[in-house]
Amino acid sequence: MSGRWSIGAAAGVLVLLGALAPASPAGASSSETASATVGTAGACSGGKGVTVAVDLTHFGKGFRVRCAPTAPATGIDALRQAGFTVVGTKKAGLAFVCRINGLPTKAKDACIDTPPLTAYWAYYHAAPGATTWSYSTVGAASYHPVQGSIEGWAFGAGAKPSKTPAQVRATKAQAASFAGLAAAVPATAPPGSVGAAAAAYLASTLARGVYDFFGAPDYGLTADAVLALDALGSGQSVAGAATAQLAQHVGDYAGSGADVDAGALAKLLLVAVAQGEDPTSFGGHDLVADLAALQTPAGRLADRSSTGTDASNTFGQSLAVIALARQAGTAPAAATAYLLRQQCGTTGPAGFRVVLDDTPCAPGTAADVDATAMAIQALLAAGDTADAARALDWLAGRQAADGSFAGSPPTDVANANSTGLAVEALIAGGRTTSAAAGTAWLGALQMTCAAPTAIRGAVSYAPDSHSADERGGVASDQLTRATTQAALGFSGVSLGSVTATGSADAAAAVDCSSPPPTSGPSTTSTSAPAGVPPTTAVAATSTTPSTGPAPSDPSGIDTGVLSDGLTAGLDPEDPATLPATGSRHAESTAWLALLLLPAGAALVLLGRRRGAPR
Repeated sequence: MSGRWSIGAAAGVLVLLGALAPASPAGASSSETASATVGTAGACSGGKGVTVAVDLTHFGKGFRVRCAPTAPATGIDALRQAGFTVVGTKKAGLAFVCRINGLPTKAKDACIDTPPLTAYWAYYHAAPGATTWSYSTVGAASYHPVQGSIEGWAFGAGAKPSKTPAQVRATKAQAASFAGLAAAVPATAPPGSVGAAAAAYLASTLARGVYDFFGAPDYGLTADAVLALDALGSGQSVAGAATAQLAQHVGDYAGSGADVDAGALAKLLLVAVAQGEDPTSFGGHDLVADLAALQTPAGRLADRSSTGTDASNTFGQSLAVIALARQAGTAPAAATAYLLRQQCGTTGPAGFRVVLDDTPCAPGTAADVDATAMAIQALLAAGDTADAARALDWLAGRQAADGSFAGSPPTDVANANSTGLAVEALIAGGRTTSAAAGTAWLGALQMTCAAPTAIRGAVSYAPDSHSADERGGVASDQLTRATTQAALGFSGVSLGSVTATGSADAAAAVDCSSPPPTSGPSTTSTSAPAGVPPTTAVAATSTTPSTGPAPSDPSGIDTGVLSDGLTAGLDPEDPATLPATGSRHAESTAWLALLLLPAGAALVLLGRRRGAPR
């Protein structure tokens, strides 16, 4: 048998399972904390660092390869430096590795005692240049990885990692590889090109690490990108690493003790569920219990604040209902009922207000497109199709003839953030015609191969910022935020069903090698995409929404109207672009800030709130 060092073995030291060799003295912490040094996606290069390969195929989550860039002292250090989380057993701490990146889940193994011989993390090595795996004969805390070597982990009954060391070395970091988004994509564009391009952009930017906003980590936008990649079915090597980082910074994002942000906590819970992580042990936090502790007797998921300020809103309430419904299989009744109080009217089409209040919203009260889109998905997750249908009717009535949606003042212009959220709700509610028109409008805002490499596949916030974005060529906060919102529309997936299960490790690549056509892209469509009747094609400047849904390819990414959206190039005038931002505090306080800050600052904060609902 191969080896772990058995604690208290009767006959000296019995070698059993290499992966479960002592990683620390018995009783040591089983915490998921990681090194401050965070690795990068893909194998190390140049003989420097230690490559760590974690085979998650047993759980349907692919094969992760990351680089621990410095000189990790032990196998445990290598895992952590590379960006993986590690949990030991309650009895022996990290003396026995029980869970990597939240797997197996707590429901499968509570990590109380030594894992069984049929279901454990086996530990392997591959020396520099080696072509085969060597089973570890010492524990992960006792082994000292060599620079340029590979550490391998696989779950099961001692099986080797499913990729060879040579294949692991060939795994490159997620890069902005956008092979195939032609300068003007023809109507017969490859299936799923808009979704694949958006995924490639998000994976390339997220591969650099947690997003930041003016030097501060932006965990909210990072979570949005994880959910977007899950929906698009690719980029899981990067999404998994980002999820591990989110798990390590729950307190930094959602707060702790006397100050906890309900919306941020709900978003993390949704990420954990979508990623297949154990939400009751996410970075050492029980997200389910923590969120439940914030619910008031009335059903409001309220912020906890040492100053008494509660900035919780309809976005956070909706996220909480969706996440809790998915985690438990049934929506929390009180929280759902409280959400319904925010619907402005009990009969006929009615949207939802942003600011939460115990008093039911009266008919005629100003409702918000973004808040309504989130609430619709929450109601559907709770099984309330009747009230969701009334909200869908209201939402559909706010769609412009070109397929777009506008937010509330001061962002009451057609924009990708509001349109992306609305399309998610329309998809969830089965309003395929309206959804197709919205995704076509979003597709027309996507950067093609005419744009600099760094931003190809990104989606601009609005038509009047597209030209400036393309000339600037910078992967800005605004571009990234708009792309995360548009991605779920491209995918045909809503927040109620988004999952990483079955997703590819790498972001799908498209080819930019084809020379551009001699004439520039047209602003109107003269032929429909393959498989779509000409009467249903939507051009970028169309004033009539599609009359029917576009067909979908097996990946779930629209290949009809969405591809046509890319054929219509944009060359609008270039007014100043709207600012875009994003952080936990801005997500929850944007509307309060509108009352307190000058108009310019209010625009910034509201732009961030628009990009933060997921």
